[in-house]
Amino acid sequence: MAAKRTKKAAEEPNLTTYSIRLDERETALLRRALDVKGWTATHFIRKAAIERAVHVINTTAATDLDFTGMARRVAKQLCLPDVMFKASDPFDDSYSKAADYPEFSSFDFATDDELKPDELPLFKDVVRKGGSEFLAQVLAECDRLRPGRQIPTIDPEDF
Repeated sequence: MAAKRTKKAAEEPNLTTYSIRLDERETALLRRALDVKGWTATHFIRKAAIERAVHVINTTAATDLDFTGMARRVAKQLCLPDVMFKASDPFDDSYSKAADYPEFSSFDFATDDELKPDELPLFKDVVRKGGSEFLAQVLAECDRLRPGRQIPTIDPEDF
């Protein structure tokens, strides 16, 4: 018996079909999300799969957006143990730990690569195009920056 071809399949003969199995819990979760979005299961699953594929490729390939660099910048601002500040005076090159001078409020972050308000569109673009893969990079970088989380480097001459 020949497989039925829908009108859409006849117009787009190079479509691929994947079959998935969901248990009751997964099905219930998917149905809740479908109700919220008002989408069909096919549309929801296709969109989720394509978005995740895009995020994986974007964050692992050399692209015109530096996902790794942005992850490092964000992590430094979020997770450095001792936030360093410098005076707002452009002629003052001194740096201090914020905790040492709680009475000063007109200090700026000392990192040269801090995100500036005018970079919000770039940050939004990186988050949209990198998704949870980019956020995982930020969290991994935060872990790397936390004291006590770093492992000693290995010298190949030790072997």
